[in-house]
Amino acid sequence: MEIYLKGAMSLVNLFSPYMKDNQFGRFVFLGTSSLYATPPRGMAAYVSAKEALWGYTKALSSEIAHNGITVNMVSPSLTITDLTNDIPARIKEVEAFKNPTRRLVTTIDIASQVVHLCSEESSYINGINLPITAAPV
Repeated sequence: MEIYLKGAMSLVNLFSPYMKDNQFGRFVFLGTSSLYATPPRGMAAYVSAKEALWGYTKALSSEIAHNGITVNMVSPSLTITDLTNDIPARIKEVEAFKNPTRRLVTTIDIASQVVHLCSEESSYINGINLPITAAPV
């Protein structure tokens, strides 16, 4: 909770006054595809914190939208990063097989959606959780 929820709240408290002054701003928080399905074992604390962040995202989106600020979340599945190097290859293969593309999510997949949600073209998109996942939601 300290990292995922309190960290997000600290960022909002720091940046939202400037965004309100400019009548424009974007917050995009990072969730997890485990919010859509049964999470892997041993992830209770992580998923609980991400659920709390999702609740905060939804509530905040309605509280500050009138200031031209949108609040959204993206929720990727298993992503190719340095942090996932130690995950066994078989687990990665199974996850990739769930998607018709037969590959895992990349950081580029995630970043491109965050960029889109931060654009002026997405000014009407507010309070959503966008799955970026190999698994059907």
